[in-house]
Amino acid sequence: MKKIFPILLAVLLVLSVCPAVSSSTNNRIDDSTVYRWTNIDSITTTLSFSGTKANCSAKVLGKSGTTRITGTAKLERFVNGSYQLVKTWTGIGESGDVLRWSDSYSPVSSGYTYRFTFTANVTCNGTTETGSGWIEKYY
Repeated sequence: MKKIFPILLAVLLVLSVCPAVSSSTNNRIDDSTVYRWTNIDSITTTLSFSGTKANCSAKVLGKSGTTRITGTAKLERFVNGSYQLVKTWTGIGESGDVLRWSDSYSPVSSGYTYRFTFTANVTCNGTTETGSGWIEKYY
């Protein structure tokens, strides 16, 4: 019994430390979600509402060497246990290492959770990397 107790104690200590060691790759900052990748510095998404209008925006920062950023934006509404597509924006793109995009959609109805997702394709040093950022908000 004396040999088992130190081993059991060591196992419990290791297990209690493991959750603190793992970390998330996204950070929620003020109503926006920020993600991190190898060649993408960040994708920040925001979603706000005004009357019957949803205001969506995204900012994509590529690392040094980024030559082009393209993307697709999507607004969805949570209904009956799943998300339903409300609006898709395509053909978004900028040369350089920064893409700033915003648009609005109307009408939206209150009493639902909405999700705004921005998927970016970032070409940096000849390699294209895809990443997405999203945010959910109840309106």
